[in-house]
Amino acid sequence: MTNSSENFRVKGGLTARQEQAALCIATGNNYEVAGLACRVTSRTIRSWMTNVPAFKARINELRSELTAATLGRLLDNMSAAATTLVDLCQNGKQEMTRLMAAKSIVDYAVRLREHTELAERVAALEAAQPQARRRTA
Repeated sequence: MTNSSENFRVKGGLTARQEQAALCIATGNNYEVAGLACRVTSRTIRSWMTNVPAFKARINELRSELTAATLGRLLDNMSAAATTLVDLCQNGKQEMTRLMAAKSIVDYAVRLREHTELAERVAALEAAQPQARRRTA
């Protein structure tokens, strides 16, 4: 029986190599690159994807975490981006720059409004759902 770190289980029952490969894949690398990084073949990684549900689940978990972190960074800078667009719209030196900034502002405002209205409608439907269930019960 070997006592190597390769067989040591980490988060979610995965080995250290599986965890490393999951991170490589979650960050956009293909199976070959992930395999090289953790010293296994791409065939082994394909096997983990098929036969180790925790491996695929970990990739999805890592992707969700990375997406949330990226979204957080974008949201942190959204106000500055809006300020830049307004500044370009009002003070851009070229007419095309001002036009593109204006189009962007209008487009984003319309999309935001549509999203807000849809979220409100979904919330109203979800709020009405328990009442409908109680009436039929």
